[in-house]
Amino acid sequence: MQDSNSLPGNFVSQSRYGEEINVPLTALTESYLIGVGQTVNTPFPLKVHEAYLRNLTTGQQIEMEIKSQYDWQQVRNTGSNSSYPVFVSYTPLINIGRLSVWPIPNALAASTYAIRLVGQTPFDDFTTTTTHTLDFPKEWHNAIIYELAVTLAPEYGASDAEKTFIERQAKKWLDYAKDFGIEEASMFFQVDRQQ
Repeated sequence: MQDSNSLPGNFVSQSRYGEEINVPLTALTESYLIGVGQTVNTPFPLKVHEAYLRNLTTGQQIEMEIKSQYDWQQVRNTGSNSSYPVFVSYTPLINIGRLSVWPIPNALAASTYAIRLVGQTPFDDFTTTTTHTLDFPKEWHNAIIYELAVTLAPEYGASDAEKTFIERQAKKWLDYAKDFGIEEASMFFQVDRQQ
């Protein structure tokens, strides 16, 4: 595996936390579309776990704060002078994702920095069983097995009791796998003490 700090332009490489994606900055651009054939031409992440502002010359990185959609709207409404981005927000869409940065990068920031994302990318499409290996997170293995068993049970003459058992197991493992699908941002509540 190559060192991600030495790779120019768009790249995708494995890290122990997920896929890494480099997003080159463009002066005066707030949003970047990520996906095959998009501004950042690489498979889009389903979820972003970490974001870093990476100096292209020195390789130094500064961790960026990932904002939830609600918090992002609050940040954007404060006005923006072009500068170095410190916040990001990521919205996965259908087959693409939108990465937004704030403050909007100026020409110096765009020529000096890029954003390095670490996130979960979508699963590959499978065309043949001989050339593709299933690559799912471990928490999804039993969910996939039992959901497939639910689908195949009638074809293999499973009794009603067996179907009920398989359906309960499928629901249990699917709920377990879905518990991993939460937004990676914090929400804070506080009392407004204005008189």
